[in-house]
Amino acid sequence: AQPDVPGETVCITINFDDEDSGAISSVTYPDVDGEIGITSSTSYPAIYDTDEPTGNDASDLGNPDARDGIELGKVLIIQEDDPAVMVDDGPDDRSFGGEIYLDFSTFGDSGVVTVSKLTVVDIDSEEEADSYIVLMNPAGEVVGMQTGMMNAGDGSVQEIDFEEIEDVSMMQVIFKGSAAVDDIEVCISESSFSGGPPDVRDDPHVHTADGHVVDIYLKPKHWVSMMAGPRYAISGRVFSKDNDETKQWCDGI
Repeated sequence: AQPDVPGETVCITINFDDEDSGAISSVTYPDVDGEIGITSSTSYPAIYDTDEPTGNDASDLGNPDARDGIELGKVLIIQEDDPAVMVDDGPDDRSFGGEIYLDFSTFGDSGVVTVSKLTVVDIDSEEEADSYIVLMNPAGEVVGMQTGMMNAGDGSVQEIDFEEIEDVSMMQVIFKGSAAVDDIEVCISESSFSGGPPDVRDDPHVHTADGHVVDIYLKPKHWVSMMAGPRYAISGRVFSKDNDETKQWCDGI
């Protein structure tokens, strides 16, 4: 029988900096299984490089002086409708805003995440301050919502804190004008990482308090073979067996 091992979570930040500028349909995170799907019901989603401004956004998205020198790198936008704009001018956020959908259903080992916070950029009018964010579970039920953003000015940055909304499979961002998304912080189970969680991935050994060294073959959701004394400590969890060699199901190491 498999022992009941409580899962641990790891919080990560999706910041788009490793993506190419231009149209985008999904994003991944190093060593995490699956991907986050990105779609829009208006025009299409795109990556905008604030370090190399394009389109009509040099004074806001591409202007760090508008946000006290904060460098953003790449951000997620809704592209202008006219295909010629991307061809001629590069990425340019849509003047009339629209909706961005981030689909977590194929990300990690469970298809749901805990949403902690995210950053919105360039909310610079009272109309745009009516933008909002909706979080939904796999059944399509609303589990969290953020309304009433600040009119913080051209190129401004503001953090939306959800205080850890669980069981989220879809995030819907509704912009009432030109704006961008950055730094989405979510928490996922350790077993979502190929090769084990970040804190133990680089060392296949765990040194126990009683001096034993445990060899760990990090294969999330697979049998884990280890050899040591009668006590085993893995990621803070201890297993006891009478024999020197044992196999335990370690969900989330």
